[in-house]
Amino acid sequence: MTIHRISKYGKLLILVQRTHTPALGTIPNLLFIGQFYDENPDLMEGDSYPLPPHPPKFNNRDGRIMMENIESWARTAYGYRGICLDYIFRENSELPVAGDPGFLRADDGSRSIEEELVRRAAHTGAVFRRNDQKFWVMLHAVTHETDAYNHVRQFAPSLNGRAAYFALFAQYCGRGHFTNERQAAVRALATLHWND
Repeated sequence: MTIHRISKYGKLLILVQRTHTPALGTIPNLLFIGQFYDENPDLMEGDSYPLPPHPPKFNNRDGRIMMENIESWARTAYGYRGICLDYIFRENSELPVAGDPGFLRADDGSRSIEEELVRRAAHTGAVFRRNDQKFWVMLHAVTHETDAYNHVRQFAPSLNGRAAYFALFAQYCGRGHFTNERQAAVRALATLHWND
């Protein structure tokens, strides 16, 4: 076993907030992690991995669809240290206590470093900060000069993509969205003229 593979294993443990145990540091796990890092050096070691094109500009008429576009973009965009950016809007920012399928395991039981990173990567520290800022840049690009920017503008000084996403979600998919839809329906019904 080379120092290289042990080094990559140690880096991954830090990213996914796990402590080394003999059960985690098995030779098959070390080989799997080493192979993944070797096959994806730009993704796992660099910060220059290309991001996909941003979703189209935000459109208030299709707010829910726009939110789905943002989520879809985040599922295909990789940030610093190879973490898929959809971990930023993971519902629970704390480590999952229940339902953790185990080290390097996806929910379906297959082996997956990507899912391990999305499920367990920290929402604190330098890695999160860099990735949150990348997510903010995309949100700014798709909302700037639209009505949606009013909901995320307050997060511009801190470049807080996570908070901006949840503000947009609350407006376009949460309780506020349904209140607006209901008010629009009531207004439409009030203006109808019925013929007898």
